[in-house]
Amino acid sequence: MSLQGRLTRGITAVLALILVFMLLTSISYWDIEGFVTTILPVNITIARSYERIAGYWTQLADSAGESLMITMTDDHEAAMTARADELIATIKKLDKLVTDAERAQSLRDIVRLSTGFTKQLDSFKLLTKNRNRALQRNATRRAKAADGLRSEVESLLDRFKSMMIDLNTAFKNPDFQASLGSTSSLMEKIARIEKDLILAETEVALYLSIKHGKETPEELKSGKSSAMRVENRLRAVMFLLERSVQESKTVLHKRVLAQVEAKIRGFYESFQKLRNILEAPEGDLIEFEDQLQRVLSELNLLKQQGVALANSEAEIFWQRIFYISDQLKQHASNNHRLILAFLVIVFGIGIYLNIYFPRQIGGPLNKLSAEIAEFELGSASIDIPHSGTKEIDSLGQAFQIMASRLNQQGEVNQRYLESIHSLTVVYRELHETTKRTDTPNERIEKAVNMILEQLIWHCPGIDLVKIMVIKHEREALESESPIKAPEPAKKTPPQRFFARLGDPEFSERFKTSDEFMPYCESVGYVPNDPASSVEEKIPIDQDENGVTGWYFENSLGIKTGADGASFFQPIYKPLAIGNNPTLTDRRYEKGLKGSLVTEPLNMPVHGSDDLQEQRGLLFVYFLDPETRLSWQEIFFIQIIASQIASIIETDDLLQEHDLKKKMDDQLQMAKEIQENLLPQAVPAIKGLHISRVSKSAEEVGGDYYDFFRLDENRLAVVIADAAGKNVPAAIIMTVFKTTLSTMELEKLSAKEVLCRANRIIAKNITNDRFITAMYVIINAETGEIELSCAGHNPAFVVSGRGMEKAIHEKSSKGLPLGILEDYAYESISFRLKKDDLLFLYTDGVTEARNSSDEEYGESSLKKFLTRPRSKNMAGSLLEEVETFSKATRQHDDITAVSIEFTGRN
Repeated sequence: MSLQGRLTRGITAVLALILVFMLLTSISYWDIEGFVTTILPVNITIARSYERIAGYWTQLADSAGESLMITMTDDHEAAMTARADELIATIKKLDKLVTDAERAQSLRDIVRLSTGFTKQLDSFKLLTKNRNRALQRNATRRAKAADGLRSEVESLLDRFKSMMIDLNTAFKNPDFQASLGSTSSLMEKIARIEKDLILAETEVALYLSIKHGKETPEELKSGKSSAMRVENRLRAVMFLLERSVQESKTVLHKRVLAQVEAKIRGFYESFQKLRNILEAPEGDLIEFEDQLQRVLSELNLLKQQGVALANSEAEIFWQRIFYISDQLKQHASNNHRLILAFLVIVFGIGIYLNIYFPRQIGGPLNKLSAEIAEFELGSASIDIPHSGTKEIDSLGQAFQIMASRLNQQGEVNQRYLESIHSLTVVYRELHETTKRTDTPNERIEKAVNMILEQLIWHCPGIDLVKIMVIKHEREALESESPIKAPEPAKKTPPQRFFARLGDPEFSERFKTSDEFMPYCESVGYVPNDPASSVEEKIPIDQDENGVTGWYFENSLGIKTGADGASFFQPIYKPLAIGNNPTLTDRRYEKGLKGSLVTEPLNMPVHGSDDLQEQRGLLFVYFLDPETRLSWQEIFFIQIIASQIASIIETDDLLQEHDLKKKMDDQLQMAKEIQENLLPQAVPAIKGLHISRVSKSAEEVGGDYYDFFRLDENRLAVVIADAAGKNVPAAIIMTVFKTTLSTMELEKLSAKEVLCRANRIIAKNITNDRFITAMYVIINAETGEIELSCAGHNPAFVVSGRGMEKAIHEKSSKGLPLGILEDYAYESISFRLKKDDLLFLYTDGVTEARNSSDEEYGESSLKKFLTRPRSKNMAGSLLEEVETFSKATRQHDDITAVSIEFTGRN
């Protein structure tokens, strides 16, 4: 059997074993993956979600029960609402996970219960709010009633005390005591009456002293309030007195007891009247409490049903997880046993292959391997001994052919690597921007010359090589006289031409040929003094001008491509210039008759990543008209052309970088100057708390703010926004700053400042520019404000604290500065109260946009101003606007100033 047959049989067996092993492991992996990635996470998520639902339900029911015992606050209500939202969100999440029809029905039952629960919870919260409001109203009414009836309360207390004194006197009257004799039952009743009256006295005093609407509705409903105890005590006393009068047989006893009973009854009626006055408004609370108790009972019932159903479903899914886990363990155990059996078979086959195969093919292969190991690139061809095995001998012959080709390719690679290595020096010199160049193109020309030197050095067959790039003439007027022009001057279209970049490189053969001097004379090149040569310029769009132009217009370039057998063979024949009749009478590049290869210099179109344009040619000339090139030589020429194009593109980028760096340095200087124009610190004035912020959309901006201390009590604040952005707007702002600095501001009113500034600015800026501004004068002692506006956003005055805040817009009519020179501005005056806030801003705040192209807006600004104030209101606003805009680029300058009037007292 041949080696191929033996190897085929062995490899087939190995592949079959590998296939079986992969199948077994894949089945086990798919089972585990299906459980771990789909079944297990979903079921665990569902089980835990049901447990969370039960927890949320219990927490909501407990919170509802607690709210009956305490007054529900906004935080408590928000917490209940958030927990209810979490309950609904968890149920919605389960709706996407539960696919089993039976379990889906249970989930729908939970949805139904949760819907009823949330509706009852909303009703419960509404009733709780109404109860709390009723409690507050009734407390207020009872407090007012108690204050109005204070004299009646004191009179009632005095009457009770007087009644007690009279009763004590009547009961201790000697005649009355003597009449009692041995009537023990009457004496016991009198003693009990005295005891009850003493207790009633204490309870009456307690009720009348604390009854100001502070008793809870639960106490009123249960009958345990002090008022109920007083009435029960007095009714018991009257009942005893009535029975005593009926049972008494003595006239004196009846008379005395009847008098006592009449006084107590009169006091009882007066007490009831007073109680009705104090407690009559509380009847509606009983109704609220009843409704709350009913709703709470329904909530608890729904909670019990929902929690029981959720826990039941969670238990079902946990049991399902445990069941599937047990199945997976059993399946994994079976796979484990199969894999062990397979490994035993593989071990047996491995022993067979390790003993038999080395004896059959190991020897010859070891000899071939030794020869291969000794081979080195560039060494002489190797001698492979004959082994007697057909396949091994064929392998040895193939290796000999490969070694020969490797040596040939090694030589080519050596030349290419030397050329590529030289490119590192070229790029290093190109990126050397610290040295000053004498001419604009000195840097790129030096780099191109170095590459052309390497190309002609490593490719000895090349006789002439140069770089021709496309340039454009500037537009020129054809009018002869600048004074008299009866007709409009005609503009010539820009002329395109080829210009040589760097110096041409010649071989020694070309310098001694009869083509050299005609060529140099036709292109203006002086061989003995290249520096005195004229610029080589060859028009593109005119016929019969030169070789470069014709090849640029007519040559389609070289479409590279070859199989392995022809890659190193000279099979490509370039076009011969001498055989082209169109180029016989050319004006440029005369004398050339040999073969020419041109490779376009393609570069990306400015502003596009996909499109490319041809910016020039690599001109490679051979003296021999019958020159033939291999594909490896063509590839090398194309590589050099692409590197030259890359160097030209890099030089363009470096020039753009140098220009941009210069502009960035100037913008940075402008930014530093503008920052120095803005106030470096907030003025410290007693009675005012000031914060400010300003952030430009570009390096410099058109927003401006400033503070001017007019005297001990007065401060002037200005905020402005120039039309436009960046440097033009910053220059206008500088003009405005300078204008204000030249005024005696302490002697001027707000509108006078804007009138004078407008006259100056209108004379110094163009008609398409203007400034919106607001000028404010604040008295830190009195809070008086004088405000004048020039087309700027209105200021906001925030009054009040907590939930009672109010926002008022403050502005005056007026055009932006710089539009009408003699425009008369108006001003308004108003007064700030203690803790009022005056807020000034530019339109960059309200016009900030997010990724959805939504504006921050004036409404959002007002909401921000009604929130609790921070120490740095302007900074907090900037943080909120940046959070709103997120990753969106800032398109306008943002400036804000806040002034809080804190007062000096």
